[in-house]
This record gives sequence, structure tokens and C-alpha cells, in this order.
Amino acid sequence: MLDYMIWPWCERSDLLNIFGGDQFKLPKDKLMRLMEWKKAMKEDEGVKGSYLEPEVHAKFLKSRMAGTPDYDLSVSNH
Repeated sequence: MLDYMIWPWCERSDLLNIFGGDQFKLPKDKLMRLMEWKKAMKEDEGVKGSYLEPEVHAKFLKSRMAGTPDYDLSVSNH
């Protein structure tokens, strides 16, 4: 259950790269176990049903910051 509670935050961690550039890139060599866990979570049946690519999250956040949140993005990307 803990994995599922933490997952949404980890799923969105790639947004740091998109909005902040490479200076916020997670060092894969130092966080190998976290990267393995993240990969395993993406293969989990419960996660597969709701997973959104980082670009979709970024697109939603940009629409929200512009004052016109596109809530249908998550529906059209499944």
C-alpha cells in the first residue's frame, strides 16, 4: 500500500527535468534502487491503469498555469 501512496509523487518527479532543466535531473547512478523501483511500479497492473507520461503532466500544468486547465488530457491519453 505504501508503494501506491508514494507513487504519484515519484511519477511526477520527471517534471523537475521538464520545468527546471538538467540541473534538477535525478542522478541515476546514485539512486539506482529508486530507479529500479520506479521501473517496477510502471509495470504494475494497478499503476498501468492510471499512469501518465511526464509530458502529459507538463501539458496539464502549463494549461493550469495559463488559467485554462485541460482536465480532459488524462482521459484522452489513456
